Amino acid sequence: MFIAWWSDAATHGSEIGFVWGTDPGGGWRDREKAISAEMMPYWGNLAHYGSPNGAALAAAAVNWPAYDPTNRRALVFDLPLSVQGNIHRAQCDFWDSLQPPL
Repeated sequence: MFIAWWSDAATHGSEIGFVWGTDPGGGWRDREKAISAEMMPYWGNLAHYGSPNGAALAAAAVNWPAYDPTNRRALVFDLPLSVQGNIHRAQCDFWDSLQPPL
């Protein structure tokens, strides 16, 4: 998983440069450029079609699954892209336990 160069962990908003294809700090390596190139079509599809899985994706693209609370599958933007379930489940369950159900 990519960690922003200005932090020792992923930070709020750190995906924005990847979504727009801009390198805010000027320190992207080829790996970050490739992740951004993979990410941009998904976000563009979401904005244009209301779904990240749309016409702008390559035929070999990974389908971004709809959220399902039973398996919590998510698209992981790393190289290669992958779908994983229950990412950081214990940490998420801890934070969920602090919030009363809606």
